[in-house]
Amino acid sequence: MRRTFQRCHGLAVRPGQHEVWSTCGASVTIHDITDSTYPELARVPLASKAYWLTFSPDGRWAFVALSGADQVAVVDAESRDVVAQLSTGAGPKRNLVIELDQLAGTLSGEARY
Repeated sequence: MRRTFQRCHGLAVRPGQHEVWSTCGASVTIHDITDSTYPELARVPLASKAYWLTFSPDGRWAFVALSGADQVAVVDAESRDVVAQLSTGAGPKRNLVIELDQLAGTLSGEARY
């Protein structure tokens, strides 16, 4: 029997939490990093092969680049559901989450979706 290797690419620790999220193929796996056995807590299926991921500064949202679909999946980190898929240009790979303060035109540390 031949095994098929799925490349795990993105890896991020959820802010303020005790979880590590990783992208492997067309899913995100979530593990508990407070337990020395790193048990899998959940698996979030995605519409396409995932690349890298990042979180909003408050840890509420995960943004996962779906390079094969030219989209970014928005995952509610509490419910672990994909709540939106945002169209991008060709082959998104890395995401950066910042918020511009609309009144002062400065960067702030909170993200809103």
